[in-house]
Amino acid sequence: MLKYPNIDPVIFNIWGPLKLRWYSLGYMMGIFFAAYYIARELKKKNITHDNLFDDLITYLTIGIIVGGRIFYVLFYNISYYIENPSKALYLWDGGMSFHGGLIGVIVAMIILGKRKKIPIGNILDLGVISSGVGLFSVRVANFINGELYGRHSKVWCSMIFPDDSLGLPRHPSQLYEAMGEGLLIFIILFVLYKKSDIFKIKWALSGLFLIFYGAIRFLIEFTREPDQQIGFLLEYFTIGQLFCFIMVISGIIMIFYALWANKKNKLKIL
Repeated sequence: MLKYPNIDPVIFNIWGPLKLRWYSLGYMMGIFFAAYYIARELKKKNITHDNLFDDLITYLTIGIIVGGRIFYVLFYNISYYIENPSKALYLWDGGMSFHGGLIGVIVAMIILGKRKKIPIGNILDLGVISSGVGLFSVRVANFINGELYGRHSKVWCSMIFPDDSLGLPRHPSQLYEAMGEGLLIFIILFVLYKKSDIFKIKWALSGLFLIFYGAIRFLIEFTREPDQQIGFLLEYFTIGQLFCFIMVISGIIMIFYALWANKKNKLKIL
């Protein structure tokens, strides 16, 4: 068993109640990198617009926050927010859903693409490549916060998290997710985008991301403690696994559509 490092979640105080936290920094790193990477790769294809980088940051931020929060409220703790509706706006109290944030980002990028007349497939395919950085940094921040920890385990890397009322050694599932959903997916998609013509077909990388993320997250969820207010579905599965299953099916459909449309000359290569 390893000792939990107890890193301060606050990096430093900015002024008064304002503090820079690792969690906030994780999101900022992910959003800024995604905006930079998308804008840079579009420019290489002679697709550029005034203030595109700034617009990407704005739309990505709004999509993540609005989508992630609404999804969490509706699917993870709806009874609490029905009784306390104003608390739905208390973002500082925590409660964000990756799957909701993903939907929010997709909607935001569709709106931005139509405004700027940029093909949606280009934005989303480049976005999923860059998403690994944000997924990695946010999961590491979850670990520093001692939240979203894993189930009871006796594996060599298990830890006792300070906020665990039972004081049991548990999987550091946040780090599993950081490596699998973040770093591994980033490397795979980046290499395929550079080396494989098949995955330069629009929508193919987006479909592959849905498959890889859904499958990896589905497996890692078996080591993660389910949300206390929800528990298990059908005695074995979490609500996160249900959404991941939907992601995998959606990704398979998207790849088949991309290959079919490309064969019919309906899609262009990125």
